[in-house]
Amino acid sequence: MPLNMNLIKRWGNNWHSKAPIDYLYARNQWSEENRRELVVALKVLPANVNLGYHDWKNWIIDSVNGHSVADFDEFAQLMETNKSDFVELRDRSGYRMVLDAAEAQEQEPLILQTYHIPQRHSQGLFSQLANKEK
Repeated sequence: MPLNMNLIKRWGNNWHSKAPIDYLYARNQWSEENRRELVVALKVLPANVNLGYHDWKNWIIDSVNGHSVADFDEFAQLMETNKSDFVELRDRSGYRMVLDAAEAQEQEPLILQTYHIPQRHSQGLFSQLANKEK
């Protein structure tokens, strides 16, 4: 999801001392020329495809398969159009999460069902992206 003040303020009135330090530091990066918006993985939902990453949370994603992410729309497009065998998500510190793309796609219905997620992405997300490109 996009990192914004609404997300940071979910830590309550004392968000400035309770929100993840990476989020607070990241507020200074929001206005970078090549970075319109930061993308965050709030929590990795445990599944066989992401073993080893189950405890990752509040992680700021910098790139997808080596391509720097400018905003959430670009992140979603990179994930949706991936043709590689693997998806590599990386942060600015060099930590990376590598997922088998085919296995992730195969396990998606079970993951959605297990966690009671009604759909794989917000309705209209990719139609909004198509309209932006026009």
